[in-house]
Amino acid sequence: MLPRLPSPTTFIFLIFTFLSLSGVSHIRPVLAQEFRPAPNHAACSAFIEGQGFYILGGRGDKNFMIDLSVSWNTSKPVFKKLQGGPKTMGNPCAVTNDELFTLVEGTGYVYNVRSGTWRVVHNSYFNLETKGPDGNLDKEAKAAADPETGIVYLPDMTFTKMLSVNLMTNAYNVSNVKIYADDGIHVVAWNAYLKGMLVENAGYVANLFMPSKVSKSSTGWSTPVFGGAPGFPGYWGCGVPAHGGTKMVYTSWGTVYVLDVVKKTWKTGPPGPEVWRTSCAVTGDQLILWGGLTSSVGGTSNKTYVFNIKTMKWTSRYIVPPSKSA
Repeated sequence: MLPRLPSPTTFIFLIFTFLSLSGVSHIRPVLAQEFRPAPNHAACSAFIEGQGFYILGGRGDKNFMIDLSVSWNTSKPVFKKLQGGPKTMGNPCAVTNDELFTLVEGTGYVYNVRSGTWRVVHNSYFNLETKGPDGNLDKEAKAAADPETGIVYLPDMTFTKMLSVNLMTNAYNVSNVKIYADDGIHVVAWNAYLKGMLVENAGYVANLFMPSKVSKSSTGWSTPVFGGAPGFPGYWGCGVPAHGGTKMVYTSWGTVYVLDVVKKTWKTGPPGPEVWRTSCAVTGDQLILWGGLTSSVGGTSNKTYVFNIKTMKWTSRYIVPPSKSA
């Protein structure tokens, strides 16, 4: 006759007793540590509406994305690491279709957001001057990408040249042009409505580059009169297009300024978090900010903020627009 086995309850009791007598009753399950990026400012960034907000800060865990395909609270955004890539922070960044371009010390890197892989498009471009004539960091080079052609445009900070890189063919060109930016280029963004690259400097959005206008007799640059919002300092900020380019959204020193490109009028939002040199993105009516310098001496942030450009109010939650929901 086989010996009678203990019941499941008795068996569990015996195991617990053994562990207690062995001094290991304090064992707890080990949970995977949740990724949260380190504080950073002036990080190179670009975005795809409703998909991802890509931030390239270099060095360790500073290359990451904020998921824009799901809703989240600003206290707990959905972060994801970007594996590989340059270890030094890129200067200008731009995204076209599914590819994110950044320039690091003359070398072009491209991140494919679908495959999650990196490639080098050229080991060395021309000597692109990435800082303004006075070396001021708030005048670093910027970039904008035309999603229809896959071309990234990078104005040289001497205001005399511009690099264009075709991410579809890897071909690039350097054009000698006069860039109208007397006080340094602070924000550059592609505008689909105008079919060109808008340049903001010294608080004024007064420079437009349209590739379709380039000819033997024209550099493609013009000076549309958008003016500037009252009190808009125009430096240490960021700017992005919204609503198909009919709006441009800028932020500087914790205040949001919205330009109606069609009506050529401005709106100014209420004071928000005192941060500057932030990274920014937009989806629908929502402006998303990450990181930046804070009002405290030497303070750097890794917080995320959301501003609704329709209600002109700050909010604590990012919500995926209905048209972007799966």
